[in-house]
Amino acid sequence: MASGQPSGWFIYRPPFNGFDDLRKVVDWLKDLKETPYICVFPGSLEHWYWSLRYSLEGEPGYVLWGDKATEKKGTLDDVFGFPFKNLVQTYEEGHLKIEKSVIKGEKCKEEKVVIKGLKKDLGQVKPAIGLFFATDIKQYLGFGLVTDVTLDAYRNFRGWSEDKGAWVLRWRMRVLWLDSIVEDLLRRTSNYRDDEAIVEFENGLRDRLKKGNLKLTEGLDDLLPMYKNQCFKEEISEEVWGKLKQIISDSKEVERIVKLYSEVVQSPPIVRVAGPAVKREGCTPRALDAGSYNRAMDEVRKELYLDDDTAKKFVAAVSLGNVLLVGPPGVGKTSLAIRFAKALTG
Repeated sequence: MASGQPSGWFIYRPPFNGFDDLRKVVDWLKDLKETPYICVFPGSLEHWYWSLRYSLEGEPGYVLWGDKATEKKGTLDDVFGFPFKNLVQTYEEGHLKIEKSVIKGEKCKEEKVVIKGLKKDLGQVKPAIGLFFATDIKQYLGFGLVTDVTLDAYRNFRGWSEDKGAWVLRWRMRVLWLDSIVEDLLRRTSNYRDDEAIVEFENGLRDRLKKGNLKLTEGLDDLLPMYKNQCFKEEISEEVWGKLKQIISDSKEVERIVKLYSEVVQSPPIVRVAGPAVKREGCTPRALDAGSYNRAMDEVRKELYLDDDTAKKFVAAVSLGNVLLVGPPGVGKTSLAIRFAKALTG
């Protein structure tokens, strides 16, 4: 199972050791004594498409979602400073040891909140489970485990307009399950160009929905309000969790998601070999003309996403000689180099 943690820079701390294996995450969730927090994250099909693409090409197995700050009064909480304090508080209460006390003053009472550290026992952790809801078709696409929350004023989501407010709050979710229809369309369109991919994904989903609802949507429509990012109280969560738990208790469904993300191309670890490079038999370059490089790049782009500008620059540079790819871990430098070499040499 792909961990989504590029080049091992991040490791799971106790008590989440081994959570790079989705099966272990699911086993933990199935054995929870308490009902986890249930949240619904509504958004357009286009936004969910890009979030799901990120789970294939950004950090395998993780989707990104967000909430925005606007000029509307009351959007940012005075204490937390977050647009979506409902999720922030839910995440804190589920993962941190918190002490609350009341300080009595002459004229009023003030509640003091002190964080005493992390919960160090899996049995004490109460996670948040987020449902992926597409508003334009009123369907649930899947659900995931909220793993972290970030306040980010520097970056925005690719393809997300901010004309009605800036998406400054962002959180990641470990994908626990996607509807098989969603998975199939995601696989089919992940190598398309941007506009073509979105259109094909949306049209394909709408066509298949004419035959019936997605699996998760049936039975949840009457339980959950779906007009904004929201986490719910116990009475709603318990009934919803019963349905979600039933899905992840199906080993075939779990293995399907494991297979989806284990097949995502990962940058292999660096292997240092002493001595000079060895020419391997059978690795014969094609004729090194401009057409060869362009054909090789066309083959690469069937597997890896590259925008036109990046692809043209890479082809132009590599056709002139050696190329040094520079960037942070996990962006696909090694995957690009290996796939281009294979496409060029056969």
